[in-house]
Amino acid sequence: MQKFILLAIIAGYLFAQEERELPRTQEKPKPERPKAEAPQALTLQGIVRDATSNEPLPGAYIKVKGTLSGTVSGADGSFRLTVMAALPLTLEVSYVGYETMELLVTSPSNIQIALKEGGLTMKDVVISTSRVPEMVLEAPVTVTRMGIRELQAAPAANIFQQLSTIKNVDVNYQSITFPVINTRGFGGPGNPRFVQRVDGIEMIAPVFGFPVGMLSAPSELDLERAELIAGPASALYGPNAFNGMLDMYSRPPRQYPGLSASVRIGANHLGSGSEISPRPYLHFNLRYAQTLFDRLSYKVIAEYFRATDWLATDYRDEGTYQGADSIYRIRGPQNPGYDGVNTYGDEVRVLSPSLAQLFGIRERFYVSRTGYRDRDLVNPETFFQKYTAQLQYFIKEDLELSWRSFLSNGNTVYQAANRNVLRDVFFHQHKAELRGKNFFIRSYGSWESSGRSYDSRFTGIFLNQWAKPDIPWFIMYHEGYALYGSHEAARIYADTITEPSPTYLGIASAFGLPVGPFRRRIEPNDPLFQQIVDSINSGYLRINREAGFYDRSSFYHTEVQYDFSNWTGKWVDVLVGGNIRFFRVNTRGTLFADFEKPLWVREYGGFVQLNKWLFQRRLRLLGSLRYDKSQYFEGRFTPRAAILYAFGKEHQHNIRLSYQTGFRIPTLQDQLIVLDIGFNSITLGGTQITRSLFGLDKFAFLPRSVSAFRAAAEGVTDSAQLAQLAQQYLVPVRLEPLRPEFTQQYEVGGRFQLIRGLYVDLEYARAYYQDFVLYRNVIGARPVYESGKAKPIGYNNINPATKEGLENLRDGNTYSYNTASNLSDQVYAEYASLGVEYAITPKVLWTASYSYATLVLSVAKDPSLLPNFNTPRHKVGSAIYFRLERWGAALNYRWIDAFEMDGLIKGRVPAVQWIDLQVSYTVPKWKTQFRLGGQNLLNIRYVQIPGGPRIGGLYYFQVVYDPFLR
Repeated sequence: MQKFILLAIIAGYLFAQEERELPRTQEKPKPERPKAEAPQALTLQGIVRDATSNEPLPGAYIKVKGTLSGTVSGADGSFRLTVMAALPLTLEVSYVGYETMELLVTSPSNIQIALKEGGLTMKDVVISTSRVPEMVLEAPVTVTRMGIRELQAAPAANIFQQLSTIKNVDVNYQSITFPVINTRGFGGPGNPRFVQRVDGIEMIAPVFGFPVGMLSAPSELDLERAELIAGPASALYGPNAFNGMLDMYSRPPRQYPGLSASVRIGANHLGSGSEISPRPYLHFNLRYAQTLFDRLSYKVIAEYFRATDWLATDYRDEGTYQGADSIYRIRGPQNPGYDGVNTYGDEVRVLSPSLAQLFGIRERFYVSRTGYRDRDLVNPETFFQKYTAQLQYFIKEDLELSWRSFLSNGNTVYQAANRNVLRDVFFHQHKAELRGKNFFIRSYGSWESSGRSYDSRFTGIFLNQWAKPDIPWFIMYHEGYALYGSHEAARIYADTITEPSPTYLGIASAFGLPVGPFRRRIEPNDPLFQQIVDSINSGYLRINREAGFYDRSSFYHTEVQYDFSNWTGKWVDVLVGGNIRFFRVNTRGTLFADFEKPLWVREYGGFVQLNKWLFQRRLRLLGSLRYDKSQYFEGRFTPRAAILYAFGKEHQHNIRLSYQTGFRIPTLQDQLIVLDIGFNSITLGGTQITRSLFGLDKFAFLPRSVSAFRAAAEGVTDSAQLAQLAQQYLVPVRLEPLRPEFTQQYEVGGRFQLIRGLYVDLEYARAYYQDFVLYRNVIGARPVYESGKAKPIGYNNINPATKEGLENLRDGNTYSYNTASNLSDQVYAEYASLGVEYAITPKVLWTASYSYATLVLSVAKDPSLLPNFNTPRHKVGSAIYFRLERWGAALNYRWIDAFEMDGLIKGRVPAVQWIDLQVSYTVPKWKTQFRLGGQNLLNIRYVQIPGGPRIGGLYYFQVVYDPFLR
């Protein structure tokens, strides 16, 4: 806050200096504007041409400045626009790949417009950086803009793949339909610290707290531009824009009328490295827009996708073998305790010397149940279908009322602690908006349904338990090993025996174990296999051996914004806004703590922004302040201040300095999740609501201290001795209430035109983080459930001051909890990047980028608690674009450094590099373009998250019909 005040003082001093200099400034007299006539119905007619070739430009957008009235030039470049206005007036004319121009019109007919081609994007307009239109060169923070030309030329099958080549950006794929985008570190399988919006709608799935990949993205045919901010945007967009924001804008129906269509066919799973044969790929888009009666416009979009997903084929052994004989500590499928990364069911393991002794076995080894491969439990056939409809009504030329509906349905995979298979998930969103030239009022809602989704790890576990409960199976395994002396034979014996031996019956009688019925392990090629899998996945209660989950959650959002610059612009531009949102959590206790009824969570906030240009628009001072409050957390202010100075004859260079703060309210998962992930382990939210259900507000211990106590107390029955050992070894943990995250970031950067056509963008940022949210592992009480109920009715006694509590701790009668907590250590990170954009000729554009990111933990109070940075230190990207008459080509290269991923998913992600290529041919007369491309052209297989899919090459041929091809 002190830095913010300091920048405000500097801004005030500079403003005062400018005011004192005004009397000495002699501006050149402006040409006198012709006197305006009275407003009347006016029809403007003319043509738009290329200034060099004099060829007509179809699809240019012509708009009356200061209003919402606009139209698009036809195939011959001509346009016709009827407005309620008076002459003279100013037209704003823009066209993809050309410089935007303003033209003063004094006559309504025969308007001749000549646009100059522009090879670069530095003068393109962005909105997201300050919530008002401004050029990229004037943006106070790091922003990247992709317009229609870049999107059409991109050698990528979706926008996320294209964004992955931009500096600062990380994209990881959990599924071919589930890319996750992030900037400025702390990524992972999901990213609640990065906001993704489409036409002002935050595209989050309430239960996750982030978008669901392609199911939440707009159609590529309807995407007009995308703006990406790296770094906090909380001061303008609320607490979730902690790391950055992707703002996507669709094509307005009035500016982009007519029919557009696209069909992309292709194949993946090619080459010897694939476990399956090549599979087809289909992606279809259709868009139609039209204007009725000059004021009413509409558009409808349909999109369909089908492909075979990438397979998760990591069969490395991730089992632990502490306490086993040395010969049984070698990891791999030969080990009887094998626990493969992408095999499920084998997580159920035991090391039981007492069980081995029953059969005279002196060896110490782990035994795991026989697992099922990911591909046996996760059908790789994936699809999605999306539909969008929008109505746009102009009440008057500068006042617009619109309605937008979006529906999405499909399959994908989300990987957290377990692989969650999302089957037939359904999302729908609806938005109403009233917009004028200086304000808007927007309200929307988002609803989701989990369909037939399930947790594949539990499917594997319950498939094994369908055949035999775990304890009888382990007894039979040891019996088989004693009989045959072979672990392979012992596994076959335990998997196939259906009639228990007299030896087992004797043990079962002594210990009260079940004696049947027992079944053979069912194999994936069995005709009944899928039927049994579907039966397990159809229910929601883990205690009933059901692997599905239920979700019908939703959220509702209303926001307003008003620009007072028309009244205050003489002194300073003032922008204010505010929002309120409600989350309705409805998972019936299968994911969250909403056991009896849905839970409601409320958040609200507001901001004010001041902006001032000085010294003939060379110096820009900008400051904003936002306040946000959530139902379960205290409110917080997040300020932002920036200074930008432009120099050069045409203001083609600038340097910028900014101080930004970010504020993230923990997601609904962080607050309220109650998810049993198996093996006596629960992922738990960090609020009192969830922790009190399991007694963590009373007793919790460090896992390593409990392990040490159990080892020392094995066989000890004396209460006094147990109490002494507990005092010696047990380390209690006091879990503080969960708090929001907070960051302060200082950034310096600049954009420079070194020579004509060559732009360089540099930045350096240092970020300080407080109360970072991570999941802390503690040992707590074992919950007690009522039959058929998801909510625990209590928990056992682990109070070390009582004999019963000490015995439960000694005997391992406990549970492991991963609960959302805050990191109290001091953490900061450094980021640096370099971007180059060079128009070698008007037809050849080259770009390159380098990004650097590192995390520094200055004080580590507990080495087991480290923030999950999950970001490569180095990233390099380069691309080149060619245009020659009707031909076009684009080549992307990307290299990403290896890095460690931590959190709910742990492991090393190897370094990777790939190439994307696309060649296109355009037939202007047909308004059609043919594209041939390859994503990961060399088919180098790689993974982006541990245990995730191995991504290979994707090759396609695409036909696009679009009147707005460029």
